Amino acid sequence: MWHSQKTIAHILEKASCCKTLYIVYTTYMKIITSIKLDKNIKSEATELAKDLGLSLSSVINATLKQFVSERRVVFSSTPLFNDKTRKEFLLMKADVENGKDISKSFTNTKDLKKELMR
Repeated sequence: MWHSQKTIAHILEKASCCKTLYIVYTTYMKIITSIKLDKNIKSEATELAKDLGLSLSSVINATLKQFVSERRVVFSSTPLFNDKTRKEFLLMKADVENGKDISKSFTNTKDLKKELMR
């Protein structure tokens, strides 16, 4: 008899005086799997999960459960910028809204390549 079966048998024995008995029995099987990850992404994800009080395994499991449940992968349509990138983006947005020319014009690819390589 497995441990859980012994426990159920013990509950039934002790509950013989009760009119109603509720038994919740769940089976939760975990497996170990290997996946290839970018080293830096794994490190950053592990640290972020830790900061949130989670394990990377729980984050991956939650993501896979959502994937299976919804049968789709959701990518954020709105980019989430860090503070530095957000400030730069807002500056660029203001330049565009004000009609400020933020790039040079080129008449040939040689000059364009030269500028890009600076």
